[in-house]
Amino acid sequence: MSHVTPRKFNGDFRPDYAGTSRGSQRGSAQDHETNHRGQKKKRGRRNADAKPKPRRAAALALALTFASMTFAFVEVAQSGEGATCKSRSGFVAHSGTDGSSCDANSDGSSTAHAVANANSYASSAVLTGGNASAVAKGNSISTSTANSGGHSTSRALNSGGATAYAQDRGVAKATASGGAVAESGADTRCKTMAHANGTTGTRAFALCNKNRGFVNATATNGGVATGSDTDPPICTPNGGTARVRSTGGNCG
Repeated sequence: MSHVTPRKFNGDFRPDYAGTSRGSQRGSAQDHETNHRGQKKKRGRRNADAKPKPRRAAALALALTFASMTFAFVEVAQSGEGATCKSRSGFVAHSGTDGSSCDANSDGSSTAHAVANANSYASSAVLTGGNASAVAKGNSISTSTANSGGHSTSRALNSGGATAYAQDRGVAKATASGGAVAESGADTRCKTMAHANGTTGTRAFALCNKNRGFVNATATNGGVATGSDTDPPICTPNGGTARVRSTGGNCG
């Protein structure tokens, strides 16, 4: 599996797929984000030794980076041990004997954990306090980032893709399985949960940046659920299910 380096992306760290087999996946997601939010400011890559600069809630609202993501993993029988990464300070990366890899990055304020097995990739990063944990199993991708006291947890199984990022004491959880994609972003003590389970095309997005707001988005079997604390929710079952419950409204 190609190594994927986290890059700074308006206050959170997300995987940079440029130059890897997943590069084409990032392209379509970036186009979607640009159309949705307007011209996007490019950010430089992260320097693990640089002092963190806390970002505000507007940074989280650009999300939906995995909106058109599909997975290019080839499912093959894997044997051997996975990869486990834990960092209390600096960048740590490991590869397993089963085709998996992980990395963890911390500025020394807290601990970042990442676990991957069975041809998967997991990444976690911590800035200025908080907790970040990422788990990926069975041809999956999982990334988690915490900033300024945020708590983020991502878990991906069976070709799923999960991304969670939290800052300013926000709490974000994302779970995905069966080829589905989930993204959860929380700021300013918000709580978000995105859960997607089913076939490729199933997507759940939960984004929140108002103090003490909440967003829960769930999608199964081809459904798409998009929730925000500032915009009306969108639920498209597509023969499956899509449900949003949030301070911004409900659907499904």
